[in-house]
Amino acid sequence: MTCGRLWGLTTGDLGWLTNAVQLGFIVGTLAFALTGLADRYPASRIFTTSSVLGALFQRGVRALFPTAS
Repeated sequence: MTCGRLWGLTTGDLGWLTNAVQLGFIVGTLAFALTGLADRYPASRIFTTSSVLGALFQRGVRALFPTAS
């Protein structure tokens, strides 16, 4: 079963979700470019930190919407 069906999302909702994900990538890339974090820290540290933050965010979403798990 897809997340869209599980969460009862419409085609429009899926479009918004896709756009939100893409916007997140753009904002994240812009933030790294403007702050120079990629020049100050090793890529492995940035990757690890980003992965942990992403996992924590996903955990928060699952806590808010327990039926989606």
